[in-house]
Amino acid sequence: MASSIAGRWTYLDKLIESFRYRKVVNIIPHGCILVDLGCGDGDFLRYMSPRIALGYGIDKKISCSNMCSDPKLIFKEGDLNVQIPLADAIADTVTALAIIEHLHEPKLFVEEIFRVLKPGGICIITTPSPLAKPILEFLAYRLKIISVQDIKDHKYYFNKNELYKLFNIFQDVKINYFLFRMNTIITAKK
Repeated sequence: MASSIAGRWTYLDKLIESFRYRKVVNIIPHGCILVDLGCGDGDFLRYMSPRIALGYGIDKKISCSNMCSDPKLIFKEGDLNVQIPLADAIADTVTALAIIEHLHEPKLFVEEIFRVLKPGGICIITTPSPLAKPILEFLAYRLKIISVQDIKDHKYYFNKNELYKLFNIFQDVKINYFLFRMNTIITAKK
């Protein structure tokens, strides 16, 4: 997963990540219970902490540095290819920023997000669009200015039709492009 190898990211990787953060921050309701899937080092949750009631960060490997002193933030290890290690209907909002393209079973992942969301809750997902694939591969393999390992780990580049089909268990699904159509943001309500 991207977040698990974020320590190998270049400046450009981090810049692209900051664009994703800015795209989703204003969609997340104040005072919500937020679950960030593929949380990496927990930066996004720490950034959101003043605005949320409680935050859960889930990633394959959680380092001790993630265990910050903020009592509102809880970090758990979990394999997102299998199950989100949280109870049913626990979250108001679930985010997964540049994660779904790394998973073997994206349909199971979406079903798990649906399970942990409360009725009326929203999920916010970002993923590279198919248009980004040759550009990301060029930046990684030829120019080596973004993480090669991260790009090698991509399993999918979803088009809009595939995403609508994947999120068909949700209501009010919105899919839009950003960053020059290189990234896709999906917002969906349970």
